[in-house]
This record gives sequence, structure tokens and C-alpha cells, in this order.
Amino acid sequence: MSDHRVRAVRIGAVLAVVLLAVGCTGTTTPPDGGAASEASPTALAPLLPTATSEADLAVDQQLAAALDHEFASDEYTGLASVIVLADGRTAYERYYDSAGTDHHHVWSVTKSIISTLVGIAIGEGKIPGVDATLAQLLPDHAEGMTPGVARITLEQLLTMTAGLADDLPSSDDAVASILTKQALAPGTEFSYANNGAHLVAAILVEATGIPLLEYARARLFDPLGIPTHPTDQPTFTDWNDLTDPSGFGWYVDPQGINLGGLGISLRAQDMAKIGLLYLNHGAWHGQEVVPADWVKTSTTEHVPLEVGVEGFAPAGEVGYGYLWWTTRVDGDAAYSANGSFGQRILVVPDRDLVVVTQASFTSRGDDWAPGDTAVNDVFISLIAPAFR
Repeated sequence: MSDHRVRAVRIGAVLAVVLLAVGCTGTTTPPDGGAASEASPTALAPLLPTATSEADLAVDQQLAAALDHEFASDEYTGLASVIVLADGRTAYERYYDSAGTDHHHVWSVTKSIISTLVGIAIGEGKIPGVDATLAQLLPDHAEGMTPGVARITLEQLLTMTAGLADDLPSSDDAVASILTKQALAPGTEFSYANNGAHLVAAILVEATGIPLLEYARARLFDPLGIPTHPTDQPTFTDWNDLTDPSGFGWYVDPQGINLGGLGISLRAQDMAKIGLLYLNHGAWHGQEVVPADWVKTSTTEHVPLEVGVEGFAPAGEVGYGYLWWTTRVDGDAAYSANGSFGQRILVVPDRDLVVVTQASFTSRGDDWAPGDTAVNDVFISLIAPAFR
């Protein structure tokens, strides 16, 4: 039996035992030992109210007991935070060897934030649309582009079909360097590349005429109440330099352009706010932040992927939208922002469900999260079924 199936069987057994133990009243007391026993208070008020009705309270207590029991396993060493928002309430929120005020590098979740900013810029008329080409969007670099690169569209960058090499150059002019490294013919196949996302960041700077962080603050972070002061903006020089700043941070390239593929540090609740923004069709407290049509378009599958990508796919077959991953959860459409080492914002609109996870990459020697696949299994086996 595969590790995946063994884990699923174990989770199912855990759920059965926990449900018998909690009965009608439930409990949220973590078992002794393991990661769950080290869960700390949030240090922040819940993002959404907690359950008030007896029925909702029973669901949340049973889910909390099952999750606390599961996360006590050493399999989840390094897990930093888990937030479950469902039906307009905070159903579960835990921090492990961490606190709600801690910032973590969200890695490629940065890409989905970049997509969000593109939607805002298109809505403001600063970017003409996804059919615009690199020659049009980066005119200062057009003369040095090959004809193939010049014809790459914004949509191809957003769907990872631009055919660019996957690295982050540390040359003095990172954008110019990226434009010389085309590995595949544009539009021929899906090829995940940090370089492409960084070109989108450069496009935003060109289109708005201001630094990317300044635009993100005014249009996204400040409206959502995501604190960004003080800000750490270290220059990216090497992959090994990417660490978690003590507060909000966003790495820049040698020319001062904030990285488009990775590099933002956020709190778990900040990630949950972005998930809620998308769940609410781009509105925050009744005010439009992102055009609703962009929320729909960017989280719609544009590139089908025949095989799930290890470490990214929460469940079932996956695809790619505009710097968002798409999938299905027990038949329901879902989408997610995913970063290395277990950073995730997962949204299931039909279940009014947002799930956020953060994890530390310093506690493991491999490329993926502490229990990243295991957390996927927990989502499928415990979290999603609780909110049918």
C-alpha cells in the first residue's frame, strides 16, 4: 500500500476515534506530546467570528479535535500555522512553535499576489489586457528582444506557457537577462518559471510608473489591512539568502524591482485575507478591490495538466489559471496559491471555504513542506468533508 493510502487510512481511523471521544460536546484539547501540544495562542483576534450556533460549534469542535490529534504526529514537524475559514467563521486556527504575529516567507504565493495586482492594473486601464506583448509592455527592452520573445503575451507569462528558462538571474539588469533566456517556443507547453513571473512584476512597474511595493500597498495591502511597515527589502543575490524577515518584507532584484516569483513575507492571517478577498469575488467589506471578472478569469483553468504536480495539487486533477493553480475537491471547483515548503491559500467557493497553511523550510533538508503531502491528505479526509 502506498504512503498516501496508508496515511488516508490512518486519518480515517483517527477521525472515527475522535468523533466517538468528543460525542455531542466535543473538545479542542490537544493530546500530550507532538506538534499539536506546542500550539500557541494566536496573539491576534480571529479574522472572522467563531461559531455561535450549537450546530456550527459541534462541527468546529469535532474538526479541531481531529486536526489537533493528527498534527501531533512527527510527520508535521515544521508546520507553523493552519487557518480554516468556513461559512463566514473561523473554524480552526493554530500556530506551532510560532505566533499569529510572525511573518513567514510565502515563496510562490507571491505569484498569485502578482496576478492580483495585474487584475487591478487592467481594471484601472494601466495595462491594455492579457493579449499585449512583451514588446508593447516593456518598450525600453524591445530593441534587444528576439522576434520570438517580443511576441510573448502577458497571458503566456501568466499561464506559464511563455517558454522562459526557470531561474532568477542576479545580474545587474535581471529583466534584460531573463529576456535572453528563452528555452521553449511560446505557447507550446506549460513550463513553470520564476523568470516569467518576474517579468510580470517589471511590467507592473512600467505600467504604473511607481515601485511595485508602493502600488501593492495602495491597491491591495492597505485596503485589506495587511501591515507593511516597517518594510524589509533585501536584494536577492542567491537562493540561499532567502530567509524569513522579522516583519513584512519583499525581496528586490539588483535594479530594485520587487521579485515577481517569490520573496514576500506575510502572516498567516494576511494570507487568509487574500483568500477571503477571492472568495468574495474581489470585494472587501463591500468595496471592490479586485475586479470580479479578474477573480473568475484568473482562477479558471487555462492550461490543463494531465498529472498533478507534487507539492502543489491539493486533490484530483489540476490545471493552471493566471498564476493560480486550479483543482477539484470532491467534485467542487477549487483554486490555490502555493509556495514551496508548505505555504498555501486554498479556496473552495461552493463550500465557502478558505484554508491557509504555513511551514518552516529550515527544519527539513528536502524541497517540500513538513508533511506537505500529508497536509493535502488531511484537507481531503478531514477539512473538506466537514463543510459539505
